[in-house]
Amino acid sequence: MKRRESSISISLPPALPVAAVWIALMMVGGATLAAAQTETVIHRFQNQYRGGLNPSGGLVADRTGALYGTTLYGGKSVLGVSYGVVYQFSPPSTGGGAWQENVLYSFKGGADGKNPFGGVLLDAKAGKIYGTAGSLSGYGIAYQLTPGTPWTESVLYTFSADGGFPNGGLISDANGALYGTIPNGGGFTCNGGNVRCGEVYKLTPPSAPGGTWTEQVLYNFQGGNDGWDPSSGVILDKAGALYGTTFYGGPNNGGTVYKLTPPSGGSGAWTESMIHAFNGAFGSPEGAYPIGALTFDNAGALYGTTNNYGQYGWGNVFKLTLNGGVWTETFLHQFTGGSDGAVPAAALVFDSAGALYGTTVYGGDVNSNDACSYGQGDGYYGCGTVFKLTPPSTQGGSWTETVLHTFTTFEGFPGAPVLLLGKDLFGLTPAYSSDTMPAPGTAFQIKQ
Repeated sequence: MKRRESSISISLPPALPVAAVWIALMMVGGATLAAAQTETVIHRFQNQYRGGLNPSGGLVADRTGALYGTTLYGGKSVLGVSYGVVYQFSPPSTGGGAWQENVLYSFKGGADGKNPFGGVLLDAKAGKIYGTAGSLSGYGIAYQLTPGTPWTESVLYTFSADGGFPNGGLISDANGALYGTIPNGGGFTCNGGNVRCGEVYKLTPPSAPGGTWTEQVLYNFQGGNDGWDPSSGVILDKAGALYGTTFYGGPNNGGTVYKLTPPSGGSGAWTESMIHAFNGAFGSPEGAYPIGALTFDNAGALYGTTNNYGQYGWGNVFKLTLNGGVWTETFLHQFTGGSDGAVPAAALVFDSAGALYGTTVYGGDVNSNDACSYGQGDGYYGCGTVFKLTPPSTQGGSWTETVLHTFTTFEGFPGAPVLLLGKDLFGLTPAYSSDTMPAPGTAFQIKQ
């Protein structure tokens, strides 16, 4: 069986052993399908030179319920080439109305950047937007968009010697500093010297308006037990420590979860510690190749996904809990590759009741004859799912997976996290190109 060729912006590991495929086929009945879930496409990215093409990252929302994101391509043409946009979706003024798209900025492909990836960070007070993009130099930029008519872009920092552009998204601390990762940056090389191993950086705003932002490299990955390719970005705890994942590396080369602790005196070197290594062994419940960002619960436990291996070879959802200075891993769900989904590649999100929501790039409808099935279509792996994991009612019980939506056309393969607003979920599907149906990507809503 073949993997589909698509423009999904995730890194998939090598094809699984044949045994994994047959196990998955035998397990297709393992998911619970939710009743009365309604999925609606609220926007199709279909005009390359106006509204953008191939949404990337995820969605964020402001206080009015407007949504913001980026596309890798599209926008205004510059000499016949388009370089991506930052957009806004305004919610309908009346029930059942249409969402309205507004392109806030079209990248020109020069010093202002190009091909933004990783979504945006929204400053709720000032209404400003922050993000990262590639650049003409090849090293990328961090940018700011300021509201107005029109919106204006300012380049906060141009990366000049980091080896690759930042694409894991940005977070901020209480002082307005920005943090992110460069998966192929840093001072060490990996994969036989073909790529750099990656780095975590901090951008500090100027002390006075009009000043210069400064970069501090917090950690350079070396490609050993510390891992390499930090594709997921980082999250911040209350003490100012950063947490993230590396897609590769670690003792078993299945990726890692790491922590960066700031210096106690406020200056000096940050300390990196590997808090978990994935083993990447087929048939083990342990997964490998984490690519989505991590998520905290209220007690400080970490939640995430691996997009391959695990018990059935299709990834899993894991939890890391700190007890007595030792991080302990538990598994919340093992994907079978059938109706419950396959290959999760995005961060998870909590609701107020402690349930988790996420997406799988593949899986779902795998045993019929449509384009996304093991039948006569050309999909073979399914077009993906949106799922919910409900915590156990008693301590020590099992989490329960419910499939909220199964994608059955090439307007599927969701590789970005969902956004939860009230009881509604919002998400993105990437561009996909086939001989019969080009799909430039969609924004969707699921009502629960």
